[in-house]
Amino acid sequence: MSAPELVAFALDEWADVDAFTCGNPTLDAWLQDSAKRMQKAGTVRVTLVRRADDSALVGYYAICPTEVRRDEYVLSSRVRAAVSVVPGFMLAKLAVASAAQGAGLGRDLLVDALGTICDAAEMAGGRIVVVDPIDERAAGFYSKYGFTTIGGSGRMYMLIQDARRSLGPG
Repeated sequence: MSAPELVAFALDEWADVDAFTCGNPTLDAWLQDSAKRMQKAGTVRVTLVRRADDSALVGYYAICPTEVRRDEYVLSSRVRAAVSVVPGFMLAKLAVASAAQGAGLGRDLLVDALGTICDAAEMAGGRIVVVDPIDERAAGFYSKYGFTTIGGSGRMYMLIQDARRSLGPG
């Protein structure tokens, strides 16, 4: 994590996620009711974040592989690169605890998630990072950090090469 006082760690079966609340019941319920099962099934990887001096969770994000089909979405030539299916990764969930909101933690979580995605793409391939913003506020957040709406949908994307460039050298 970019802030030294934050610790990121993988969700496991012993993680206590029941007290987490971000102000969005859908995101809270997903973490509490589905995340462990989905991670165990191998469909998603969840990263939890807490402060180094406290065990309470301050945020989480989830990543999974995805693909965007040209016949389902309007994609620019820069995105599709002469392929009918564009492989990539979905930032499936990102949430900051209500008590930690307003301090830039969302940006920190996004940077950490993009770093993880770029590392995975370096090893396994992938061209695009996709998000499905849960609401207009989330869409504004992703837009602020360079995500663009995919024509004909509420889905947003960023090319992995652009994510890598935004993270800088390292």
